[in-house]
Amino acid sequence: MNWLLIIVVLLLALCVVNGYRKGFLRMMYSMVSWVIMFALVTWATPYINTFLRDNTSIYQTIAVYCEQQIREKTEKQIEQEAAAVPGEAADETQPAAGQQAEGVEQNNGQPADLTKLGVKLPDSVMNNISEKTDKSLYKRLSNRWEQGQRLRVTTNYKEEILDKIPSKYLDKYLKVLPNEKTSTFELYRDIYKYKKIVENIDKIENKKDPVKFLINYSENRELKKDDVLNFKEMESKSNLAILEVNKRNEEDSKKYGEEFHTYDKVDFTIILDDGKDFGIFLDNREDIGDYQNFKSFIKNTYIDEFKDKIIKMLNEQEIENEEDEESI
Repeated sequence: MNWLLIIVVLLLALCVVNGYRKGFLRMMYSMVSWVIMFALVTWATPYINTFLRDNTSIYQTIAVYCEQQIREKTEKQIEQEAAAVPGEAADETQPAAGQQAEGVEQNNGQPADLTKLGVKLPDSVMNNISEKTDKSLYKRLSNRWEQGQRLRVTTNYKEEILDKIPSKYLDKYLKVLPNEKTSTFELYRDIYKYKKIVENIDKIENKKDPVKFLINYSENRELKKDDVLNFKEMESKSNLAILEVNKRNEEDSKKYGEEFHTYDKVDFTIILDDGKDFGIFLDNREDIGDYQNFKSFIKNTYIDEFKDKIIKMLNEQEIENEEDEESI
């Protein structure tokens, strides 16, 4: 006889003794009572819940109590944080007489910063929050939100742009790429174009011309996305594209009996790199069909200083090419 068998026999004996002491019917009654009680509670709960919600104020009482506890703890925490920040003077948190706390709209006193985010606080909370809490709380919420947005954009910029620049080009491009002073909006707006530069960085560097054009987007077949062109190539392809659009407009005008004027959008980045000066200029768009030729587009689009810089680089390149030919 092993120990397991001994334990089982002892348990059975204990159950027999317990049953003998209480009685079989008494044990059955106890078990059936628990089953009936469980079924009754399960059935009655929805009806009791509805009655309490419709005929008593218990739900409102609990809600008010929770709001009060949250408000008191929030105010206390904010006051502690404000006291811990040096230079946050009393006049910064207390609005002048007759003035509304900064960050709070005139519309029902809702905070402007939270309203922009689509958040509306309950009236019971708004009616009990002090002006000091208004300014401190909403200012901090707004700052936290802005910091979160900044972190998300800069993290994406680091992973998609900085981490993918080949090390041999890193020092050169860090001088012209965004830094900590660049606004979150500008960084978010232009991150696609910076990404296109990184994706085509080898083509850009391998093209030994002082003026280069990287095509980011094009509606015309002559200028293809991700092409890297020098000035003459950009001029030639743009002029061909202009002829194509003009021909299309003439055909449509004859076909429909009225004058048609359409254009093809081309978005590109200009890279200036003559070995001495290096710059990247993102916001460039040519509407193919709005100008007679590419030089007319350059003349009417850019300021004189920028045009003069391009012309100077092109002239210097031409002189260098002539000197190279003479030496050969």
